[in-house]
Amino acid sequence: MKIIICEDDERQRLILARSLEGWSNSRQIELELLSFESGEELEFKREEHLDADLYILDIEMKNLNGMDVAKWIREWNKESGIMFITGYEHFVFEGYLVKAIAYLLKPYRQEQLEQCLDRLYDEIKEQRKFFVCKTTDGGEKIFFDDIVWIQSDDHYVLIQTSSKQIRGRCSLEEVKKELDDRNFLQPHRSFVIANGKIKRIGRNDIEMTDGSLIPIARGKWEQINEQYMDYVRKMRR
Repeated sequence: MKIIICEDDERQRLILARSLEGWSNSRQIELELLSFESGEELEFKREEHLDADLYILDIEMKNLNGMDVAKWIREWNKESGIMFITGYEHFVFEGYLVKAIAYLLKPYRQEQLEQCLDRLYDEIKEQRKFFVCKTTDGGEKIFFDDIVWIQSDDHYVLIQTSSKQIRGRCSLEEVKKELDDRNFLQPHRSFVIANGKIKRIGRNDIEMTDGSLIPIARGKWEQINEQYMDYVRKMRR
């Protein structure tokens, strides 16, 4: 589960991060946690982080406040959860405009936070699609939204997820049959990549959110760029 915190108070940011880590550890949930100290910092890196499951935003921040951040998140991502944590009640009705899942007033109780997280995680589990990849140890469940890239390796595949790399006992073509074409691209015969994990598309390669550079086959740049822009436009609807 990927959670992004945007909070300009360092102490509050650290407290919230510890609370989230404690929640994930107690429930044995794999957590990817990123923290930003301003709305501007998050907006600057938004293309890398449009795939979060949950955005936890402080409302009262300098310059770009949490409500403004939530509005541009919704322009690009209609599905992820948004939670506001603030000391002010009068913003609560604006939260409905961006379909916030929760609005916690400071000081909030740990159990209030955990109830919201439990509810969202249960919804995510019901919606997440996965396939079972054959491995040397038997099989492993791989969620589509965890995949960064997949590489053909003779009669095997290397699957890079948000947290680890898996060597599967199957071909790239077999894996492709399991995937949703709308969320993945094939810029090269040896690679399939997740649209939601693209950081930058260059003329010769694609930089992914894990830092990997995936080659673009000769003559495929226009096709790949067009397919990716179609994906971005659909995400904004």
